[in-house]
Amino acid sequence: MKKIIIEKSKAFAKRFSEKLNEKISFYSKRQQQILLVVFSFLFSVICFSVIVEAFSKKNIRRDVTLIPVSPTHIGKTNKEAFARITDADYLKVEKFKDSICIKDSTKYSSLLDSIRLFEKLYHAQSKK
Repeated sequence: MKKIIIEKSKAFAKRFSEKLNEKISFYSKRQQQILLVVFSFLFSVICFSVIVEAFSKKNIRRDVTLIPVSPTHIGKTNKEAFARITDADYLKVEKFKDSICIKDSTKYSSLLDSIRLFEKLYHAQSKK
């Protein structure tokens, strides 16, 4: 999928550059240089104005209201704070782990670490 997107974007860029070359071929070298300088100057001014506007004090937005959010585990005991891992959830994770190829273990190392932690939590809660 990624290769297809890269190939299509390269093909589009090539077609676009060919069209631009056709349109600009009517101008002399001197006129092309002047157009390049004008284009660069114009977009430099636009970029500079956006940066200045972003840091100016006039544009501070004060209409954003803060919503107080407190963590759900505050005021609860440890048993209430963590969700219980059901047997069905554990079996789903085990089935998924089995579906991952062993040779791709380096590709999924972070995922496998998370699955190991999940298994530890399940076994720890089942002992209680």
